[in-house]
Amino acid sequence: MLINDNKFGSAFFAGRYNIKLDSGYRRKIRFEWNLFHKNKQSCSCFIEFGHGDGEDGLMIHGSIPFLFSVFISIDGLFGKMFRHPRECRRTGISVFDGRMWIYPFAKINSVFNSDPWYSHSHCFYPYGFLFGSSKHSEDNSSEWKQIVIAFPEGKYKGKLRTYDAIWKNRFFTKRIPMIEIKMEEGIPFPGKGENSWDLDESATYGLTIQGTMPEEGISSMVKYVLRNRRKYGTYEKMSNYIPEKKHCLHVTK
Repeated sequence: MLINDNKFGSAFFAGRYNIKLDSGYRRKIRFEWNLFHKNKQSCSCFIEFGHGDGEDGLMIHGSIPFLFSVFISIDGLFGKMFRHPRECRRTGISVFDGRMWIYPFAKINSVFNSDPWYSHSHCFYPYGFLFGSSKHSEDNSSEWKQIVIAFPEGKYKGKLRTYDAIWKNRFFTKRIPMIEIKMEEGIPFPGKGENSWDLDESATYGLTIQGTMPEEGISSMVKYVLRNRRKYGTYEKMSNYIPEKKHCLHVTK
């Protein structure tokens, strides 16, 4: 059975193909591919033993960023590979975001400190090895200044400061001007409503952005709240929002 995973083109560029080897669909071979994808992918090549729900699968994966990503899964042909339930091992390497992960014969589902070295994955960071770890510090921090941010339902008190964030490694120093805002009372917006725990009203109590002028921070806070009111509520709630509850001390009218 061929399944096209490419919403904008043919299955040649992205898809899945399953080869069913028995009537119960327990024994199968599965191919997945994604060619010339625009998103950044890891460069990796590894094999997983004990892959899948039955712990008897074998999965082979290889990918090169922007060119291809391929998975080949084989289930139900080898028998259970390990005695321990939910055991799965990986052998290979993966490179992503400037870091290299090495999997000698690493456990995937659970790893303990007492396990031998080959049961762990090992990460190597070439940039950090050459330049050293970056140390963060602050400079030119201003005094906290009281601010009031107005919304249609009322005004919210807070404070604002500017500072320079500094990251310094063995050879280079990076300095970025920042703006930090802390609110005395949370500025409310509707909950996301994606899970049982985020149905209630939410609120933001602070914001840190890159910038130099205080008005940049205040405008960013207003944009953030109004965008969430529209995204998780309605268009009308951007200009006519009624808070469900007080999130701190008070709202000044």
